[in-house]
Amino acid sequence: MALSKRKVVSSLLRKGFLQRKKGHHIVLVYQNINGDLSKIRTRLSHGSHPEDLSDYLVLNMAKQVNLHRKQFEQFV
Repeated sequence: MALSKRKVVSSLLRKGFLQRKKGHHIVLVYQNINGDLSKIRTRLSHGSHPEDLSDYLVLNMAKQVNLHRKQFEQFV
C-alpha cells in the first residue's frame, strides 16, 4: 500500500516529530515529552516527485523509527 508523502509528514508532525531541512532532504526527529530530541528520526526527499512513497521507502522509514511496516502504516 503506497502512502502519500504529504500524509506521512503531516501525521508525524502532529505526533511530536519536528521537521528539519538538511540539503535535499526533510529530516523528521521525534521530540519527547521533556522537549529533548530523541534518536528516533527518519528522512525523505524534499522534492515534489513522487507524491506517493514507494513500498521500499515506507519499509525503510518504518525501520528508522523502530516499527514494523504495518505498525508504521497504522501509526501514520
